Amino acid sequence: IAGRAAAEALQRLQDQDVCALFSAFNSSTGSNSGPLTQTLFINGVTQLNIDNIPTDRRVAVLHAKQWQALLPVFDDANTFGAQGAEIIASGAVGTLYGVLIFETNNVQTATVSTSTVYAGAIMHPTAIGLGKKGSMPMMEAERFASKRLTQLVATGVWGEVEYRGQATTNGRGGAGVFFYSNTTN
Repeated sequence: IAGRAAAEALQRLQDQDVCALFSAFNSSTGSNSGPLTQTLFINGVTQLNIDNIPTDRRVAVLHAKQWQALLPVFDDANTFGAQGAEIIASGAVGTLYGVLIFETNNVQTATVSTSTVYAGAIMHPTAIGLGKKGSMPMMEAERFASKRLTQLVATGVWGEVEYRGQATTNGRGGAGVFFYSNTTN
């Protein structure tokens, strides 16, 4: 149980570190005054197309409140057929417009025009690099005889990097789009 709890805690920290990179992506779309919309989602996908980012393995990483704002748009079984019915039945979705959706509360907030927004992303996996050293978690027990306790310490070593491609003559830009919203309720 301790190992599982430690692994989950370290994974949460790693996810938060990766999500913190989103607000620095080259491209951005969103709303600093309201929730995400289908149009904003399509704008994010279109920006990746403009930047010549491959269409395979694209992902959207959204805070639960961001996904909540988009869900009613995409759960219409009359419009989206089987996928809309699946969203209604399970509350989960696979892909929208070729983008695999991930919902996580590890998405951070950022400031856009003095507004606090959720800092999600639509990206290709090459937008973020992650390197790990050793296995996670590394567990060690420290014994404190005078206090009559044993403390379990879990550590992990990783580093993350963001790909920051600049727009060039062939139009290639960054592999990710900062996808933000002011959905705070």
